Amino acid sequence: MARNHRRPPAPDPIEELIQLAIDLDLTATAEQARDILARAQAESMSYSDFALALLRAEVLARNNRRLLRSLKRSRLGTIEGLDGFDFTMRPQLEPRVVKELFTCQYAQERRNVLCLGRPGLGKTRIAKAIVHAACLAGYSTLCVVTAEMLEELHASHADASFKRAMRRYVKPAVLLLDSCGVPGYVKSDLRARAGMGSAVPGLHITRSAQPHRRSSHSRIEASSRQPDSLASISAIGFALASAARLVSRSTAA
Repeated sequence: MARNHRRPPAPDPIEELIQLAIDLDLTATAEQARDILARAQAESMSYSDFALALLRAEVLARNNRRLLRSLKRSRLGTIEGLDGFDFTMRPQLEPRVVKELFTCQYAQERRNVLCLGRPGLGKTRIAKAIVHAACLAGYSTLCVVTAEMLEELHASHADASFKRAMRRYVKPAVLLLDSCGVPGYVKSDLRARAGMGSAVPGLHITRSAQPHRRSSHSRIEASSRQPDSLASISAIGFALASAARLVSRSTAA
């Protein structure tokens, strides 16, 4: 934002500094200028240290605002984290493996994470904690209930908004699909609801066998172990990957 040249300079240099910061949209600098100036005088800061203090305050404030916006867009809701999570009640769940996912290496490599287990074992809690770590690391994220996503994609055909609806799910770097083993969603229906036809080839979505054909984002999927869970998850993964390629091609064209 350009400075307002119609306003005469403030008689007080500090007031003018604050006003100039506001004109330049440096809101944190404007808010903290007096405190930083007082600290600079008390600590006898050098000119470079004073400038660094102003700029660091602005960068920190902007990063915090960006993180808050990212968390809001992710729709993660309440995040319990792993503090107090009892891994001893789940002997097959390796704590080191779960904590390793907090490094977000899977997102960098565009690999998928699949959480399977009976209801009430904390799959969604763990998945949300992993996605929250990705959000803190600067990745764009989105948490959705699988059934709601499929219903939206299916309904989007009525008003020809499928491509726009699909972009919402393929745009984030990390997509959390909760409740993948949805009762009533058989594999022949999943791709039809997503607009991808009826044939469902087998697909192992926890790893990408061909790096050059990896998806542009990572999926974290939480599912109860039900008879059709793996087939349903494979169908969802194939539908998302195929639709993403179609949307990408139409955008490029």
